[in-house]
Amino acid sequence: SSIFPSDIPQWIMPSEMQFYVVSFLMPTLAHALLIVVSTLTKPEEEHHIGKNILAMLAVPLAWFVIIQLLLPLWQNLESKSYFQFFAINFQVIGIVLFMFFLVRCIFILLQKKSNILNQNLLILKIAIGVIMPIVGLLLNNGKIGALSIEKGIFGDFNNPWFYILAVINGVLLCLPNPRQIKLRLLLFLARCSSFAYTFYFFMVFLPYLPFSIVLIVAFGLGFLMLTPLILILIHGSILGDDFDVLKQHFLSKKLIFSAFLAFLILPISILLVSIYDKKSKR
Repeated sequence: SSIFPSDIPQWIMPSEMQFYVVSFLMPTLAHALLIVVSTLTKPEEEHHIGKNILAMLAVPLAWFVIIQLLLPLWQNLESKSYFQFFAINFQVIGIVLFMFFLVRCIFILLQKKSNILNQNLLILKIAIGVIMPIVGLLLNNGKIGALSIEKGIFGDFNNPWFYILAVINGVLLCLPNPRQIKLRLLLFLARCSSFAYTFYFFMVFLPYLPFSIVLIVAFGLGFLMLTPLILILIHGSILGDDFDVLKQHFLSKKLIFSAFLAFLILPISILLVSIYDKKSKR
């Protein structure tokens, strides 16, 4: 408000200005959340995923109860400053707790190695890696639901390649790990290449993550906004498992360098297409 006073006409300001602060803060906050979760969720300790799921679901449920029952009783309170103080702190605490238990559930799920869990993990990969990204793209692009925004809420993702890459990325995550070490290396590099797609949508949705719990309470569709967060945890865990196996047969430095080059394939391809389009329009 000091740099951009309120008396500046709104048509001069970028429409995304209100998200700038959140956009720059969220990577640091997301990293801090991952550190807290990994510190409090040690593999050698026993953690019950059911309790964490209940704790996670309790947060939006508590929001719903308070919004529906308690807030109407406070409308006549004279102390508006106290109400604002309570509302802000309640939102912050609720969002942090919800994100903590959500990430912790994924951590616990990925740490367990039982056969039954591996089967459920495949179902989770199909749901998070294929179905939910496609549904999210369709919803954002107005193909399903009542949304009629031309360029979508979070951006224009109407290009068919968004759908194609979503399917390819999900299939690569769901493929079983081959026993042949060379095939495992090729699959690892392919997953590193598609990780750019996962990382891109994680960064796109990162500023909106605090609002996901609000949409869960209001519409129940906020879980779609959580898909990139869950997907990047699953994708990163799979890459970590691949790296642990491959480093027994290849030098770690070569693996990291190869993975980095594979990660750059998609961004460089987009850059080359953009350069071609720019030249063709001249």
